[in-house]
Amino acid sequence: MKKSLTRKLLLASASALAVSGTAFAADLTMPILKAPPPPPATWAGFYLGVDGGVARHDAFFNDIDGFWSNRGATFSTTATGGVFGGYAGYNWQDRSFVYGLEADINGFFSVKATEVWDGDLGPGSNTAQQSQNVPWVATFRGRLGLDFESTLVYFTGGLAVGKVENSFNGVCAASFACNGVPAGAVYAGFSENATRLGWTAGVGVEHMFSSHWTLRGEFRYVDLGKKSVACSGPIPSNCTTFGTSTYRGEFSNTLTSGLVGIGYKF
Repeated sequence: MKKSLTRKLLLASASALAVSGTAFAADLTMPILKAPPPPPATWAGFYLGVDGGVARHDAFFNDIDGFWSNRGATFSTTATGGVFGGYAGYNWQDRSFVYGLEADINGFFSVKATEVWDGDLGPGSNTAQQSQNVPWVATFRGRLGLDFESTLVYFTGGLAVGKVENSFNGVCAASFACNGVPAGAVYAGFSENATRLGWTAGVGVEHMFSSHWTLRGEFRYVDLGKKSVACSGPIPSNCTTFGTSTYRGEFSNTLTSGLVGIGYKF
C-alpha cells in the first residue's frame, strides 16, 4: 500500500515538472519584433539641384521722344526658347510649415526677340530694327510653403539679376543713302548692354519621393525693370530733335518660365 502511494506521488510530481518545464520553455521563446516605421520625411536642411524648361521673353522699347514716332510710342516683340540651370538652398520646417532661402542661375537660349519695323513710305524706305536678348538670369529668393505628406506647395520671390543686350536702330534702305550715311547703314539708334537688377516671383510644387531626392515643377516670372538710354550714331544731328534735345528711348525685358527640376537633399 505504501509502495503504491509512493509510486503515485512520484508519477504526479514528474507530470507536474513536465508541465511546468514546458510552460517555462514557452516563456523563454523570443518574441518576434518588427522594425519601427521610418521617421516622417523632413524638408529641413541644405539641398541643391538642376532645372530646365521653356521660357518666353517679352521685350519692349518705349520711343519717348518720337524717334520712330510714325509707328507709335511703344514697340514690343517676343520670343520663346529654353532655359537650363541649377539651384541651391536651405529649408527650415515647423510642423507643416516650410520656409527657406534659395539661389539659382539659369541660361536662356533662343529667347532673342527681334523685329523690323518698316517706314511709312512704302518699299525701299528706311527701317527700324529692334533686337533684345537676355542670355542669363540669377535670382536670390525666399520660399514659403505647406507640406502635405511629402508634397510641398510653395510661393517664392525676391531679387533678380540679369544680363540684357538691347538695341533699336534706324537703318537706311538698302537702295539709297540717307541722313548722311551709306545705304543699308545705321544712321542713329539706341543700345544697352548691361547687367540689370529686377525682381522675380513664382509658385511651385515639389515632391520628396525618397529621403534625399525631390522632383519639382515651378512657374516663374522675372521683371528686369526699365532703363532709359540716349540716342547715339555716326552723325550727332541725327540724334537730336530740331537740333536741340537728344532723343531718348527706354528698354524693358520680362521673362516667363515653366521649370522642372530634380534636387538632392543632404
